Amino acid sequence: MKENEKPLGARLGEAGFCILYLLVLIIFIFILKGKWSVADADSLINTERSRYFFGFLLTLLLLMGDSFHLIPRIMVNLRGSISQQGFFLGLGNLISSITR
Repeated sequence: MKENEKPLGARLGEAGFCILYLLVLIIFIFILKGKWSVADADSLINTERSRYFFGFLLTLLLLMGDSFHLIPRIMVNLRGSISQQGFFLGLGNLISSITR
């Protein structure tokens, strides 16, 4: 094991957590999209429908922003050394800092 590498268990745990986090966000997006589509659209001012739509948009934005730095982090953790994947991790962090 190189000096700057994490142990295998820590890398797999972090990668698994990142994957689980992204999957939970995707599930929330589908739930909110379904509730937004089914909500009563008859009234002119429908706060329930607008709340689901706003929640859907916020969750989608969160998923897109976090994906830019979590997907490279998952790749780094599953492949090994950070020195080999430093460019992609740095690019993902740059894009994520702009979208937040």
